[in-house]
This record gives sequence, C-alpha cells and structure tokens, in this order.
Amino acid sequence: MRSRLPLVLAGLLLASCSSVEAVVSGDDEGEMTGTFSGDVSTVLFVEPSGVKQEYGAFKGKLKTTGSRGKRDLYTEYVPIIGANGVLAGIEELWPKCHTQGHDLGKVIYEKTKDVGVSLRVCRDGCYSGCMHGVLMEAFAGARAGADVDPEQHVDIDLVKSTMDRICADDTMTAAYSPGDCAHAVGHAMMVLAEYVVPTAIAYCDEFSEDHMRYYCATGVRLQH
Repeated sequence: MRSRLPLVLAGLLLASCSSVEAVVSGDDEGEMTGTFSGDVSTVLFVEPSGVKQEYGAFKGKLKTTGSRGKRDLYTEYVPIIGANGVLAGIEELWPKCHTQGHDLGKVIYEKTKDVGVSLRVCRDGCYSGCMHGVLMEAFAGARAGADVDPEQHVDIDLVKSTMDRICADDTMTAAYSPGDCAHAVGHAMMVLAEYVVPTAIAYCDEFSEDHMRYYCATGVRLQH
C-alpha cells in the first residue's frame, strides 16, 4: 500500500515552490506574483542605528534566557529591531549558532507566509539554521491544517515531486546546498510525523535520490 499524506501538505509545497519562483522573477521595484509585493530587502528589516537601545535590551534578554526556546522573544523583538537585528544578536552571542536560528526562521515564515521571501530574509543566517526553521514552520502549518479535513489525502508521489523541486529551486540553491535543504526537510518531516522517527524516515525516503534521502534522515535524527 502506498503511503498517503494530507492534501494540504502538497498544496503548501506547491505554493512554496511558486513563492520561491516569484521571488526570483520579481525586481527591486516591487511587483511579485504570489503572496508578497514589494522590495524583499525591506521585509522585516529595521535600520540598526535607530534601535541601539532596544538591540541592547534584546541581547540582555537573550543572554539571560539561554540558547533554546526563543520563539516568544524573537516574536516580540522582530517588529522592534527587525529580523536582521534579532539575527545579529543571536550570531553575536553564539557565533556558531544553528539551533538558535530555528525559532527565528519559524517566526519569519509566520510573519511573511511566503517560503521564498523567508529564505531571502534568512539568507545563510546561523549556518542555515534560520532556513531550517522556515521549512519546519511551513510543514507544521500543513499538519495543523490537516485537522480541518483529515479525509483529504494525496498520493505520496505528488509530495515527492514537490520535495525535489523545492530543494532544486534556483532561490534555494543560490544560498544552500541541496543536501542542506534535504536536511531541513528532515527537520520538517519530523514535525509532520509528530516526532515518530520511522514515519519521518519513510517520508524522507520519498526523495528521488539516495544522497537526498540520507541528508533528510540526518535532519530527522538531529531533530529527535
């Protein structure tokens, strides 16, 4: 019997691919197809020179509360010092940050609702940790949406094709290796599988190439 996943997941992945393509085709003056219209460089950006005091307060809270479970703090400060300010604070305190970037990526995607735009905001922040968080949040949204109509399903073949497309998209490969993308998808599959490792690994197996399945599985196991 072939595995099946919620229809909303396939819809999300297809929309994500469209969003990434829209960012690539947009120009600096704004009009983009998809969910965002405007200059991507201004999204969630706050000029640092105007928020020095607030940035200092953020760093103080960041240092006090430790390196994990930062989503609420990031949500509070992204509108105040920008995603750029939050990322700068994380990288200043933890130069080798990765896990600390996950929650920032989640917050960025939550605010933009656009995978392509979110990737441009994250860039290579926290050794791709920010990007990983974007995909984790996108897949988590699909899982939550499935509760609305749990009988809606789609063949895994469709999901597999979108997984491959996302990791081969020009916007993704311009900043991240395909293996890094697959690793991030592994994080997301673990969320989607509700932290059941064999289920998440089975989802990873739907990548078409062996090395992508491997990197996806590393994301599952690191997330465990």
